[in-house]
Amino acid sequence: MNVAEALSLIGLVGAVESSGGKLRLKFPEREYLALQPAIDTLRIGKAEALTQLAGSTKEQLAAAASTTSTQTEIDLAVRTLNASGVRILQSKNQTTIGVWSDLDSPEIRAALRTLGMDHLQVSYLDGAGIPLRYKVRQVGGEPVAMSVLARMKMHSTEPWKARRRR
Repeated sequence: MNVAEALSLIGLVGAVESSGGKLRLKFPEREYLALQPAIDTLRIGKAEALTQLAGSTKEQLAAAASTTSTQTEIDLAVRTLNASGVRILQSKNQTTIGVWSDLDSPEIRAALRTLGMDHLQVSYLDGAGIPLRYKVRQVGGEPVAMSVLARMKMHSTEPWKARRRR
């Protein structure tokens, strides 16, 4: 995730302001975990973020943060992702979306599309290679068997259909 993406992501649910050489982030507290990678990106790239904010008018920032979605659609998408335990996974140079295999659904994919995050790779939180800090599950349900997970990965456009064929 780069600084521009972080500014845009936070702008979807809140605001980022520059004040006296400091960044001020305003967003609902319930969104903190979902926004953590964007917050970390802005901490690391503070100087670049301040430069981008200084060179932009309020209208330009609003346009960059907005999509064709209404605020109600954005709120619903964020609630859908939070209720499903979806996480934004940040590695050194890649951002991916973490989804529990048994909860992957058209609704989650639609929520990602609403937030402009559908271009990011989806990884299954119960799969191999996911850092342990992301594997804490706070939602209902049970992860699928590894054989089913493998089938789901092969059907990247509609993996929930492969899950149903157990």
